[in-house]
Amino acid sequence: MRVGCEFAVVTRNGVELGTARIDDIVRTPGCGVELTLTIRTAAEAGPDRWASISPGDFAEVRPGGSIRKAGRVSSDCERSANSRVTALSAGREYEFVIAIALDDSAQRAMLRPDSTAGWVFDLPPLPKDAATTSQAPATNASPTPDASEPSVETSVNTAEA
Repeated sequence: MRVGCEFAVVTRNGVELGTARIDDIVRTPGCGVELTLTIRTAAEAGPDRWASISPGDFAEVRPGGSIRKAGRVSSDCERSANSRVTALSAGREYEFVIAIALDDSAQRAMLRPDSTAGWVFDLPPLPKDAATTSQAPATNASPTPDASEPSVETSVNTAEA
């Protein structure tokens, strides 16, 4: 999928969860990726609806196809407040920013809500000017997945929009 292109979010069983669009991608060395998203949830309520989105709904797609689940960005990063769970209600449209922890070497990522195959997107290169870093000085922490989520790499079949 490309920045600015809307795509349908559908479970592996064919349940339509809604639509999503990545409006912007900003990378910050040492502090992951910040995505500006527009999400429109399906009108149907119930247990199968899209109820939330969080950094754990994203993953890094590594060369060879393995994936590594994204996590929350470090609290040392300027945009860490955007690294949280956002609740979603049926039949609504949302525009928001979410920050996710990915390795600086990441070239591709994916949106992969529960029960979906996932949608892959390319990441822009890191800014060349290190002065654009938003990370607090003297921090060598690398982005790590949410401690409540095990770090697992798997190969998956994905849909590219």
